[in-house]
Amino acid sequence: MQWNSNIRIRQVELAAKIAVKTVSRFLLQNEMQIILVVFDKKSFQLSRQLVGEIDSFIDENYIRQKRRSEYSRRPFSRSRIESDITYDSEVYEECSRYTEEEESETELLMSVPMPEKAMSLEEELKNVGMSFHDKLFELIGKSGMDNKDVWKRANLDRKHFSKIQCDEKYHPKKKTVMALCIALELDLEQAKDLLARADWAFSPSSKVDLIVQKAIIDKQYDIYQLNLVLFQYTNEILGV
Repeated sequence: MQWNSNIRIRQVELAAKIAVKTVSRFLLQNEMQIILVVFDKKSFQLSRQLVGEIDSFIDENYIRQKRRSEYSRRPFSRSRIESDITYDSEVYEECSRYTEEEESETELLMSVPMPEKAMSLEEELKNVGMSFHDKLFELIGKSGMDNKDVWKRANLDRKHFSKIQCDEKYHPKKKTVMALCIALELDLEQAKDLLARADWAFSPSSKVDLIVQKAIIDKQYDIYQLNLVLFQYTNEILGV
């Protein structure tokens, strides 16, 4: 019975992947709303390898778990005391190294001539960086994609994208920006920059953010496959 159950799970997993790939290819060429319905999470399982990779990435980066592991109280024991002594010596050496580096940096800063006159606030405001709107459409221009390609790949509807395009002061939601980062196949630094221009940042305490970062690092830019993973872990998706 267990063997038959495993076969069924693999068949459902394969069918889901095929359905998502087929639908995503179709939507890149056609404008239509398609709803995929699953009746339970067992029909929506990810491969064990992918789950393991995502779990590891979340464990390594999820700040809440880090805080628990780093600041939790542990009972005292001889091994605990010995490890603490070792740790303290390592910390001392590390702190000493940083102190030396800071001193050399201070000396270097002291040797750099200071500007004769600091810039006024008005002058600094003239040097404000590119807005989210301008940066987005600069990236689209460099990508070689047209606007239709971008909003489809970002799983956005045409009206929403038109609003972004027409309103230079439009403030997008964080998930919208992340979806656009995926659509434009940005690297991690480019994605961080685009988020910052919309007053957002990746949060180490958000599983959605961590999963999106992992997709960018792994260069997995299929929004529909990414949404499968997001839904599995968070019941949330990017785009519409």
